[in-house]
Amino acid sequence: MTKPALVIFDSRLPLVLLPVFSGAAHGFCLSGDPATAEICNGVFERKCDSATLLPSARLVNEEVEAMRPLLAQWCHDLGEARLGSRSARAWLRIGETDASAWWFSLLAERNPFKSDLMLRAAQLGAIRTLLASGEYGSCHACCADHALNAAIRRVAAECGVFAHVRRRTLLGRVRNLPALLKGSVAWQMLMALAVIVRFFVQGLCARRKLPALAKRLPRKGDTLMVSYSPAHAGTPEAYRNRFYGPLQDRFAAKAAQTAWLYMHVNLGGKRFSQSVDEAATHFASGTRISLLQEHLPPLALFTVLGRWCLLAGKGLMLSRQLCDAAVAAPFSPACRAYLRRDWLASTAGKTGAEGILFHAAYEALFRSIPAPERTVYCLEMHAWEKALCRAAQDNGVANVIGFQHAAFSRNYFHFYHAPESTHSARLPLQLPLPDIIAASGAHSAAEFRSCGYPRVEEVESIRTLYVNGLFAKAAELGAGEARAILLAGSIDRKENTTMLGIALEAARASQGMKLLLKGHPLCPFKDILERFVAAGSAKPDTEECTGTLPDALQRAVFVFVPTSTASIEALAFGCKVVLPLVPDGILMNPVIDFPEKYTTASCGQELLAIMQTEMTPEQRQDAARASEAFIRSYWNLEAELPKWGAVLNM
Repeated sequence: MTKPALVIFDSRLPLVLLPVFSGAAHGFCLSGDPATAEICNGVFERKCDSATLLPSARLVNEEVEAMRPLLAQWCHDLGEARLGSRSARAWLRIGETDASAWWFSLLAERNPFKSDLMLRAAQLGAIRTLLASGEYGSCHACCADHALNAAIRRVAAECGVFAHVRRRTLLGRVRNLPALLKGSVAWQMLMALAVIVRFFVQGLCARRKLPALAKRLPRKGDTLMVSYSPAHAGTPEAYRNRFYGPLQDRFAAKAAQTAWLYMHVNLGGKRFSQSVDEAATHFASGTRISLLQEHLPPLALFTVLGRWCLLAGKGLMLSRQLCDAAVAAPFSPACRAYLRRDWLASTAGKTGAEGILFHAAYEALFRSIPAPERTVYCLEMHAWEKALCRAAQDNGVANVIGFQHAAFSRNYFHFYHAPESTHSARLPLQLPLPDIIAASGAHSAAEFRSCGYPRVEEVESIRTLYVNGLFAKAAELGAGEARAILLAGSIDRKENTTMLGIALEAARASQGMKLLLKGHPLCPFKDILERFVAAGSAKPDTEECTGTLPDALQRAVFVFVPTSTASIEALAFGCKVVLPLVPDGILMNPVIDFPEKYTTASCGQELLAIMQTEMTPEQRQDAARASEAFIRSYWNLEAELPKWGAVLNM
């Protein structure tokens, strides 16, 4: 009996070029875009006599769960790997300092928001599991990304299965030229130079527009607050930082002086000039704010360029050896191209340049000011945070507190490090860490302690104290609108597109289903919805919710939500949480560590099946009351901030 073929695809064109073949075939779709997946699935089913679509999203998710426990140790082992006479982290020493650019790299960070390395490893792992089962006689790679096709062919060869990768057409090669150019070492280095020049130009602009830097620096005994910017969320007369508001009140009540350091982020199209204007406005009202770029003097450009050139040279020289060492569980030889890409980006490219800049800027900052009483920053385990911690250690600055302010789950791989790395964190070239990790709840505190971080303290979640006001509404909850589901969007357009596509598929298959749309302020659903309507289908019953998220949550029993803390708020309203499960993304929602709190849907039919459940007002109120204890353990919501008081010693 002839074995079926495994056909892997994520776009229409390569699949169309696949010849028609007789016999059975199993399709493995790697596209999470419902519109693209529907087209591809239709083309695939016409290509063979007997077509079966595999649950690719669930298979990829299973691989993510399998690789998760291995990543922290892999990171430590790779940093310690001997490349000739030295370890990888020793090779990447920055100048004569005790900092290693290894800890600023994409490979050490393992952040799914910044690199698709972990996703590709999971996809290839799922394909390997299928091919290694012995069930398939051949494999056909029909993906738009030629590098992914090549990786699939390597996986198939390792499993002893013939792989067919159709040669790219001339048109396909021409279309791939921009991607090929952007992936080249020359382009990476050009982007790195652009990052360096822009950083210094921004510093010059800030120094020209703002009052003298010396007037805005922290003074002896001040607390240095490091914040993303723009960050003002108060009135024009009074500065209130949207990340630290309740903590500001605590400092004001104790008459403790603070100074602010801004880290500009281009979120939602925010310009650097807006951060500068905000600093100028509030300095005039007595708030001392400086921007990180200001702290690097123009002459430091030559030092930064020299260090980056040396880092880039080492990255190119060690590329082959590093990739050899990196090919270890959970990364197979098929991941080699992706490992090399991230390594070069972290040395010769933009990521490498940013690491050098951040370290140099924080070094200059801490050399130019009296040691702060304490330094508080938003902990997300980014490269700039590690640069801050290393510069603080090297300049004798103590009491650095990293506050875990945002969402957290076990798939935030960058929060996890092996105990061997965390136990030696204070030594030269080792993992830079704050003196205190302030976790925003019992769950994250326990997870951090499992890594062996030196000092982890549970504190109040100052960004989510508003949730206290939601619990009182449990007694008022009704059954919600019949056949309605709330789509609570994230800041990621791709996630929102996928979620909306699944919901529209369900709505078109069911009469009377209503979609309540509550988009993120920086990524509304309006434009995304127009794309699906323009595709030619009738528009289902949709409503854009213009009120607050709590108002919208009261209207629907079912809440469809991607990477957003709206899932936890939904539990406070007794809602049933549904997460979109896709083969081209990793689940990052904060509730994924608690399987009993959510279900997943990868297509419209699965979503419809979930929505068959009905709840009476009494059942929903009971669910909301039962969720309160869970939410209070996930986030510490004590409004008086006693734990913060103990950590700050005030």
